[in-house]
Amino acid sequence: MVKPNSFFSWVFSKPEKTYVQIAAEQKWLADFSSGEVNRPVGKNKSLVGYPDPACSEFKRITAKRFCVSKNMVAVGNGSDEIIENIPRVFLEPGESCLFVVPTFFRFIQSCQKMKARIITVATKEEDHFLVTPEITAAVKWKINRRLPKIIWIDSPNSVTGAAVTIDRIREIVSSTDQLAVVDEVHHELCDPENRQSAISLLPDHKNLIVIKSLSKAFCLAGVRLGFAITHPKIAEALERWRLTFTVNTVAQKLAAPVLLDKRLTQQTAASINKLRNKIFLSITKMPDFVIGAPSKTHLFIMKHKKIDLFEALKNRGILAADFRQAPGLEGLGYVRLNVKTPAKSRLLLKALSAIYNENSS
Repeated sequence: MVKPNSFFSWVFSKPEKTYVQIAAEQKWLADFSSGEVNRPVGKNKSLVGYPDPACSEFKRITAKRFCVSKNMVAVGNGSDEIIENIPRVFLEPGESCLFVVPTFFRFIQSCQKMKARIITVATKEEDHFLVTPEITAAVKWKINRRLPKIIWIDSPNSVTGAAVTIDRIREIVSSTDQLAVVDEVHHELCDPENRQSAISLLPDHKNLIVIKSLSKAFCLAGVRLGFAITHPKIAEALERWRLTFTVNTVAQKLAAPVLLDKRLTQQTAASINKLRNKIFLSITKMPDFVIGAPSKTHLFIMKHKKIDLFEALKNRGILAADFRQAPGLEGLGYVRLNVKTPAKSRLLLKALSAIYNENSS
């Protein structure tokens, strides 16, 4: 069973006591505050008091949506907080972490803050940056030889948009007793029913953490609410470590109906997939452009065979994400783009068409 690091164990070594809460409750202050202060709150004074530190109702609804136990859910101020806290809780300085690159930069950054040794396995351009059987074998080889404390899997990938199959994830997670983290922040964009989610692996893998967020398919990026589904002991450790009020009352209340509305993720995924496919069809008619991977989300990477696409787009007033030197993409010339509104997509395609025409001779 995965255990927290020595610092966590020292901090929480003393038994906790239960107290009657007298000191911190603030709801009574609403009775004394001015009408101007109370007007946004109205008769509901839940915003005057502190948020529920345990996020109990959100956890209950999350457990219902994903068919897990409530004690398997840990929360955070967006998935970023959970990504930051995993190494802080489970990693000793100097231990190794393994990443399949390209990947979300915060995975590597959060482990570097704990002075981790970074191990990478790079997917291949000729394989469209997919996690193939060859890449899976390379990951397992490095797990056996280098013994990383945490293995990070990004699916769908936050750079390329490509997904890792559930069979590949199962094979990797089964190859180690150490912590395996699968980031599924974008998952509902390609599988809104979660039929291929790594959550299905949890009953047989006590070392697995699956990270999700309300920022993508659930369309609530502004409330900053992410969550992890994992073994109860791991969830308990993450919950004990995080700050008390990182998830505010508004976020908790807005999240509940959104999580229960399965039509929302279905409609979001369908809309994005339709527009992405339309964009890809237009791009494939301009053969000097290369779409790097078979994206399943709103994100995709592309390059131009002859020129620097980042600079060409910038010169036409479009700022792409610069991945020309990102781990796993070094020197390949890729930029990352988003599927946005139809109007912004038309602007992108207009710029790409102009770039193609200027450089096709």
